[in-house]
Amino acid sequence: FRYSTVLIKRRDAGRQGASFSKLQVALHENIVGLVEAFYYSISTHFIYNYHGFAVNLTQVGLTPTLELSEKDLASICRSVLRGLEYIHEQLHIVHGGVNYDNIILYSDRAIKIGKLYTTLSFIDRTLSPLANIGDSMINDSPTSIDLDRENVSSLLLQLGDSHRYMKNPEKIPRKAAYRLSKYATHFIEHVGSSSYSYIFKVRLLFNII
Repeated sequence: FRYSTVLIKRRDAGRQGASFSKLQVALHENIVGLVEAFYYSISTHFIYNYHGFAVNLTQVGLTPTLELSEKDLASICRSVLRGLEYIHEQLHIVHGGVNYDNIILYSDRAIKIGKLYTTLSFIDRTLSPLANIGDSMINDSPTSIDLDRENVSSLLLQLGDSHRYMKNPEKIPRKAAYRLSKYATHFIEHVGSSSYSYIFKVRLLFNII
């Protein structure tokens, strides 16, 4: 999971704070890897692996000529949940920012939890993939593991009917999704309260892939 090219994100803060002690190396195939972090002056610097060209789910969902199949949606949800399982059970933190802006798809078909940041290249300003896992480690905002998983169901709803909900996420229904199968509907209703062993061993949504 280590790469020869890295990207550095600086987060300014007024104080170092106790949360800095939670920083740790985070390497998993479904998150943009945090290799190292250090604190200098009033800023925390995160060093992330660079994986190559990428787009986020917002860009995918707003592409009018692209329609994802339910198999595609299940593959995305499975990858996100694998990343969350690592975050929750190995890093022992909560992500707190699972949404379509923070899920990245790469040209080699990798799917990772991260974020696209505008960076200054030698030629112009471009979007580069970085993770927000470091932000999650030092973030004191209240959130929960169940909410992280429930937000995966929101991804499914938005992408399942992206032309209706991508621009207006507040209109997403909490019950059965338009045009989605009974498997996807069952997933949406139960993923927030289900354990990872149930999600993966019983193959909650993934009967279709």
